[in-house]
Amino acid sequence: MAEEVVSKDQMNFTIDMLITMVVEELSEDLGKDTKDVLADFCVSKTGKALYDESTKLWWNGPSYIADMYKEELAAREDKRRKMLSGRKHAEIHGFFICRGILKDSSVFFCTIRPASGFPVSLS
Repeated sequence: MAEEVVSKDQMNFTIDMLITMVVEELSEDLGKDTKDVLADFCVSKTGKALYDESTKLWWNGPSYIADMYKEELAAREDKRRKMLSGRKHAEIHGFFICRGILKDSSVFFCTIRPASGFPVSLS
């Protein structure tokens, strides 16, 4: 049997349809608007890999791709948490005192006073 060749247009149509299904599934799972999910997905590593023909990711089904994206989101959130956990903050009467360690191992402190009426939140 002769090998069928998939044209670039056919592949792009397939990927576009996959993205539609993936975004619908993710929107439902994550409880987010499909427009927001689509925008985030298209700039993600998973979204970029989907259009990279060499990865053959487009050969997989939408649930596999959605799970791959959720793993990417979880890894990104873990990285963010680790980065934030290394920072130390204390709030004292509307002032914020932050402590950090520079590359040369010296310690620095800074005090920040927010402008009146300006909401401040710490993560």
